[in-house]
Amino acid sequence: MLRLCLVLALLAGGASLYFGQMVIKPKLEELNSTLTSTQEQLTTAQTEKSKADKEAKEAKTAADKAIRELSETKTALDTYTTQATEQRARADDLAAKLEENTKNLNVARQELGRWNVLGIQPNQIEDLKIARKKAELERDSEKTANTALNKLFVQAQKELDTYKNPNSEVVLPAGLKGNVQSVGPANDFVFLNIGSSKGVLKGGKLMVRRGDKLISKVRIISVADNHSIANVLPEWTQGGLGVQAGDDVLY
Repeated sequence: MLRLCLVLALLAGGASLYFGQMVIKPKLEELNSTLTSTQEQLTTAQTEKSKADKEAKEAKTAADKAIRELSETKTALDTYTTQATEQRARADDLAAKLEENTKNLNVARQELGRWNVLGIQPNQIEDLKIARKKAELERDSEKTANTALNKLFVQAQKELDTYKNPNSEVVLPAGLKGNVQSVGPANDFVFLNIGSSKGVLKGGKLMVRRGDKLISKVRIISVADNHSIANVLPEWTQGGLGVQAGDDVLY
């Protein structure tokens, strides 16, 4: 019985050894081969990943450089465009001035030619221009003086007519308007901002209004070029309202 057990044990051990050598060993070798292949693939993948990362970094660097260069190029282009526009504007301005100067030169040459025909020298031309300008100024001054004299004559004539016929109404320019600048202490006379330059005449009467409401009437007693003084006519004062600075006066 003991021998049988030993024989069975030996047989079992042999079978195990055979199984290990014939079945498990090939499996182990296959697993080792697979592991080695997997490690090689992993190493290859890591190498390729590192290479791809490097290439991506280089590509990003190149892209950033390209964007920066594009921005710099656009800035330079904008600068050149602005400068070109300014140069064009200056060129157009110079061309316009050249054209104007050319026209003036041609006019001057034509004028000089006409003077030469008359036998007048260039230095005499300037003297003639000065004399003409002086004559024009004297003419304008005389015209202004005559206008002022005419105004004084008309005013004096109106005043004379008033003295001859005190009850006659002094006619003022139609649509004459002005404002009360200030009022006397007793509210019996006012200063107006219109005078003889607007056609105001001594003795003329003006209505005083505040908005749409008639306040009173005034009679001109003194006239200057740009202002006048008038007495308030109490019989025309409405409802006891006094004339105030800023009220409108109109004919």
